[in-house]
Amino acid sequence: MTPIKYFDSFSDQNNNIVVFISKLSELTNISLPCNIEINLKNKSFQEILTKKNHIELLKTNNNKLIYKVIIKIFNPQKDNFVLIGSKIFNYFDYKIDKKITFIFSKSLYSIKSSLISNIILGYQLRTYSFDKYLTKKLSRPEVLLLQKQKNKTIKEIKYYDNLLKSINFTKDLVSEPANILNPITYATRCKNLKIKGLKIKVLNFDQIQKIGMNSLLGVSRGSANKPQVVIFEWNLKKNKKPIILVGKGVTFDTGGISLKPSTGMEEMIFDMGGSA
Repeated sequence: MTPIKYFDSFSDQNNNIVVFISKLSELTNISLPCNIEINLKNKSFQEILTKKNHIELLKTNNNKLIYKVIIKIFNPQKDNFVLIGSKIFNYFDYKIDKKITFIFSKSLYSIKSSLISNIILGYQLRTYSFDKYLTKKLSRPEVLLLQKQKNKTIKEIKYYDNLLKSINFTKDLVSEPANILNPITYATRCKNLKIKGLKIKVLNFDQIQKIGMNSLLGVSRGSANKPQVVIFEWNLKKNKKPIILVGKGVTFDTGGISLKPSTGMEEMIFDMGGSA
């Protein structure tokens, strides 16, 4: 997940900028670094932006990038903000473009409060990669720079950041190969979660056998790893009946392996996605 930093005034860090607008006239009221040149009277500029919904402006000097500006125009009443944010990710080469700046026109703040936080969420979702076992890591942005926001907007951004951590943690679990994430190591990762109000209990093989969970024991006989049952209790109150959710955590589904075609067999690690 890309760290977010807020800034008061522009600096040389702001050389990769995405400007979000809902109509062309909003560009006249947007503050940009002084070295960025935008000719609003240029007809070809207006035509491209109207037809394509975005335009890329580049300025280089001796092959050195001075700035790259993406102007994105969209319809706040119809467009999916998360999808818009995710598509912006493809506009940059992260081997070179390390610091990305998002700028929003003032009118966008009044259209929908969650618009900005949703666009940022979409972008952040695309920054995820599971490159834990790669010797050469995938290039990703180092920081996402935002102009100082109102407290309400910052609160929404923080909410989605927290949600994103959960999404990425789930993706990490699902992406782990089965020789790493087995029932025992999976249960250990669960036990290591430190969340206020959450109680975590793990039942081992003997406890499962004592309770009589014979269907689970039957399935687990096909594995060298002993089964585990992880119980999460969230703020339980004695006078209230609990709501119970059960997620299957088979870390590699070899059931009927003699009948299944080999194509896509590696995807059986995803069988524990529900419990993740």
